[in-house]
Amino acid sequence: MGLSYRSLYQSFRILLFFFFGGFPVFGFAISDSLTFSRILKQTQIEISITNKKYAQKINQLQQNLTTAKYQLNQINKNKRKKYLRKLHQRFSLEDSIRNIHSEHEIDLLKIRYRKGIELIKIVYEKTLSLDHHFTSMQTFSNIMMLSNPHSYPEFQKTKALLEKSTQKKFSAGMPLLFESNPYLSATSMLVTTLLSNNKKEDKEEGLEKISCILDFTVRMNSDLNIIRHETQSLKDANRELLLHCESLFSDYTQVIGYHDQLKDCRKNDDWEKLFEHLDSYIEELKQDQKQIETIDKFSKKQINLEFATQRVSVFLNQYADFIILGKQHYQKFDNIVSSYENEDLCQEKLPRQFTELKFDIKSTLEKFSNTYDLPELQGSKLKSLLFGVIE
Repeated sequence: MGLSYRSLYQSFRILLFFFFGGFPVFGFAISDSLTFSRILKQTQIEISITNKKYAQKINQLQQNLTTAKYQLNQINKNKRKKYLRKLHQRFSLEDSIRNIHSEHEIDLLKIRYRKGIELIKIVYEKTLSLDHHFTSMQTFSNIMMLSNPHSYPEFQKTKALLEKSTQKKFSAGMPLLFESNPYLSATSMLVTTLLSNNKKEDKEEGLEKISCILDFTVRMNSDLNIIRHETQSLKDANRELLLHCESLFSDYTQVIGYHDQLKDCRKNDDWEKLFEHLDSYIEELKQDQKQIETIDKFSKKQINLEFATQRVSVFLNQYADFIILGKQHYQKFDNIVSSYENEDLCQEKLPRQFTELKFDIKSTLEKFSNTYDLPELQGSKLKSLLFGVIE
């Protein structure tokens, strides 16, 4: 006899999990590590090139300044015009060195800000993927089915037979409200069995058929509810993180005059336009720092850019904390569904939803550990990247 459609479906899900579900070999963890490594390496190169470029400019100006100072000391102060020209040259060189130092800091800040955008993009994709994952999971429907004995066909069949045999004795049945309570349902079923007109052998056979159902739903009900409530809590927390990421992007990019939402920027692939705004903002900063009348404006703009970059670091820590929390919860869920002590005895009588629930929990734990986890967020290199001190 060939495999049933149900078996084929389960096999197909397992295959999907192995190829796309988050194992390091087949999942996206390697790709993400490479992305972070690329960003870190790229940042290191860009900062190094920028430092060398400005070091050369400053060294040349310092040499010219040293020469100007020496020549100034050699001029007879009675030669007033010559002395003033050389003094003006000295002040001009000192102003140029200050301007070059400021431009150096601005260009380093630009590198950090741009990398902040790239990091927001990566984490947003992760959070969005996790939101889709929570939405597509069958955890809630599976738990609702597993925790209520009235959802089991065998239980319903046995219950109907027992009620038929007792209807001559009793006219009242179990209230519908009780059917959602596994403890009352189990008690009612036991009482109905004992009071039925069936023979002792038939009663024992009936109880044998539903014993695993009653045992599982009574033992596991509270644990299954823990999984259901905490999964919903994680889903809500991830949705809040997603909204926070979108809000952060808006605040982050409004600083440079870009006002589109993150979802729109992503949908329209509008990143080049965003970086054009950054280029224009940086040029304005460089011009403002050269003029006395705009120096306050320059300071405010620079502070805004610095503050925005630091906010990204705070958000990345929040994402990392959420992933740690998710791993802890799903490790607990995995322990819960693996702890049913009569699983071997009742394995054939438990519905496929229990196997699917265990599979969903195991696969989600793997995703939290590999696909969604970004160990680099906890490292010092990332903090160095955002604060511009990569060596």
